[in-house]
Formats: sequence, structure tokens, C-alpha cells
Amino acid sequence: MKKNNVLLGLVMCGVSIAYYMTVSKLSEKAAMYPKFIAMVLFLLSFVFTIKTIFIDKNEEDSSAMFEGFLPKQFAFVLAMAFVYVFLIKILGYFFSTALFLLVTLGGLRAKRVAIILTSIGVCAFIFVVFKVLLNVPLPKGFIF
Repeated sequence: MKKNNVLLGLVMCGVSIAYYMTVSKLSEKAAMYPKFIAMVLFLLSFVFTIKTIFIDKNEEDSSAMFEGFLPKQFAFVLAMAFVYVFLIKILGYFFSTALFLLVTLGGLRAKRVAIILTSIGVCAFIFVVFKVLLNVPLPKGFIF
């Protein structure tokens, strides 16, 4: 596990350097925020790598990390996410989101009241923030 973490940290350092070099080609004003993000990513990746090498002396048991993992539930949620992305173009954003939440939470055997409140709450929150406050257009489908 320690080798994987060191490798991950080094790869992320490389990604942040490549990202920084890519956004450096933009104008000074346009590149300011992306450069900041690249520097933060590099700093965090570097600290993670150093911490893994020098501070984490004991390798943790990787089996404990996935103790409650249920592969069938993961596969179900992943499949529903792919269907959701496909349905956005057909049914529109709000109807697809509500349907995705209803089916996914139902498949995970959440309580009915929680399923309904979550679906309505998420859709209402997104509507208020993006449509009302920010005036951002959301995808409309062929049907809705």
C-alpha cells in the first residue's frame, strides 16, 4: 500500500506540473486561477508523498479499507449512473435526476420517505441555485 501511495503522489505531482505548463500558454489574466489550482495540487501531492515516505512507517492493512464494500451495490450504482447520463438527453435534467435518485436509492433499499424527500430536495435545490439564482440553462430533453 505504501508503494502505491508514493506512486500516486508522484503521478499527481507530474499531472500538476503538466497542467501548469499547459495553462501557462493562456493569457496572464486567464491563467491566474488555473495556475493557482495547479500549484495547490502540486503542493498537496508533494506533501502526501513526503508524508507517505517519512511519516507513515507502518503499512496499514488494505483489507480493512474495503471491509464494508459490496460489489453488487457498487455495480448497481455505476450502471444507474451510466443510464442517468444517457437519459439526460432524452428526458431532460430534472426528470432524469429525480428518476435516477428514486431508482438508485430504492435499489439501495433506503426508506421510502428518505427517497422521496431526497429526490424532491435535490431537484428543488438545483433548480433554485442554477435556474433562479445563477440563471444557468440546464439540459432539456426531447420529451421534457
